[in-house]
Amino acid sequence: TLTTPVDLIKCLKSIKEHAFAASPYPVIITLEDHLTSDLQAKAAQMITQTFGDMLFCPNDESLNNVPSPEELKYKIMISTKPPKEYLNSKSVRESSKQLLKSKSKDSDEDEWGKVV
Repeated sequence: TLTTPVDLIKCLKSIKEHAFAASPYPVIITLEDHLTSDLQAKAAQMITQTFGDMLFCPNDESLNNVPSPEELKYKIMISTKPPKEYLNSKSVRESSKQLLKSKSKDSDEDEWGKVV
């Protein structure tokens, strides 16, 4: 990237301090994860400790019924996506191909060609 490194904890504290200065509606932080599982656990702990009750932690019920922005006022939501390297890796492509093959065995129609 064309940016200089910044400590995660500094970013989290700055977000906490300024997140709702302009609006009470939820803030969504999307993280592209390039960390080992040990570092992921450390980052999760930092996020949890920094945001505390501000952090939206969905339960089983909220996974089926997404809360409205009104219900999520003053909440921080964390979203993650795998890095491009992961998505482009051979094992992920192979897994995707296997999934598509297994789906095509269950149906005579091409999933992309279905008319809804």
